[in-house]
Amino acid sequence: MRLYADPVEVRPAPGDETGAPAAFLWRGRLYVVRDVLGHWCERRSWWSSAAARLVHGEGTGAPEGEPAVPARVTDLAEEREVWRVAASPGRSYPGGVYDLSCEPAGAPSPSRGAPGHLWQLVRVAD
Repeated sequence: MRLYADPVEVRPAPGDETGAPAAFLWRGRLYVVRDVLGHWCERRSWWSSAAARLVHGEGTGAPEGEPAVPARVTDLAEEREVWRVAASPGRSYPGGVYDLSCEPAGAPSPSRGAPGHLWQLVRVAD
């Protein structure tokens, strides 16, 4: 199992209300999801979040020159969704098992996925 923290663009299955990924773009290559193997929620690394730093009196929680942001205890308790999928980059390539995580809607989103959602590839099974 290899660990990553790479941002990915995830495309959900059309008409699927669960939010399961149908495809994802990783390192310039499109992977098509063949099967969803699992779905769960797990605690984020709250100890390294801006809210945790604020609770400990470190920083203001805002970019330099902007007003301070109040710390919310609920920010420390947020979880992220994880989807374990079997996917492949094409028909002629062997498939693999990938864990994709989706940060909560309140997290900042530099990705091009759904608004307010930050997707990452977190694990790949060899």
